[in-house]
Amino acid sequence: MNNEEKATQMRQEQRWKEWVKKKIGFYISTGKWDNLSVAQLSAWLANFDEEGQKWALALLNNFIYYPDRDVKRLCQYAIMKVVFRDKLLNIDQSHDFCCPDEVLLKELSARIQETKIVPVLKEGNPTESGNNIARIYTATGLIKEDQVIRPDDIISNINQGACKRLLFVDDFLGSGKQLDSFWNEKHRWLRIKNQTLAQICRQHPNISFEYVALVATSQGLKNIEGRVTGLKIAFCEKLSDEYQVFGNDSIFFETLEDRKACQNYLQKLCRQKKIRVMGYRGLDFAIAFHHGAPNSCLPLFWDESTTWSPLFERRM
Repeated sequence: MNNEEKATQMRQEQRWKEWVKKKIGFYISTGKWDNLSVAQLSAWLANFDEEGQKWALALLNNFIYYPDRDVKRLCQYAIMKVVFRDKLLNIDQSHDFCCPDEVLLKELSARIQETKIVPVLKEGNPTESGNNIARIYTATGLIKEDQVIRPDDIISNINQGACKRLLFVDDFLGSGKQLDSFWNEKHRWLRIKNQTLAQICRQHPNISFEYVALVATSQGLKNIEGRVTGLKIAFCEKLSDEYQVFGNDSIFFETLEDRKACQNYLQKLCRQKKIRVMGYRGLDFAIAFHHGAPNSCLPLFWDESTTWSPLFERRM
């Protein structure tokens, strides 16, 4: 490549970088990325040198962000189109798929009333995101506040006959490890020694134990297959493997050479800045919600230190 060709390439690269910055700035100004400011974006980009900004913008170009309105939309969708889909479909089918809306809504209301919402736990305490999601479910108007229960109230609600369904709610199913542990490990907060949720589920076949994530990864769904026996798994949206930044099918780079160059650059930079390169259990998604980024997201987006300014807050 001669000097003129190199200069042309540099000009094209600069125009592309400015285009991505303007696109993200538009998302911020219009509220599409509603929990982010231009100042935060500038501070985050300042973590990188000239070469690094090229790779940082390549990641932002295909970043997945769920603003508050989309999180609420997904919660509503989970109740109306996912969790109770089969039951409503059976009713509609019995009416030759011409069931009046008021009949379907009445059936939906009845099924919701017999349901208790339980935020998924991490290490025995409700995560902030779990509490946020539970509150958003009530904000849809479909779930009443007294239907949201703490995990340590599961046993008492079962014994009182207060529900026919326990619906565990989560925003993101990444590796599946958290759900596996939540279901199969013993927890002091269950108030029954030496029992797991899986065992309690088997003891109460009249109760439906169900789980719904707003977003689930293909890898996470594969990992929990056969691991959470008795728990019905559902999700609203699924992230395929192409959304893993450094995966073989990554949509973030045009060539294999670019992917390797970016990965090598970030490995060196993260060592210098003393932050991890990969997310929880080696995952590398570029995703965040209004209320924070999951730990399956690359730490360079949410980690914070004296040498690193995050783009998003962790809070999950």
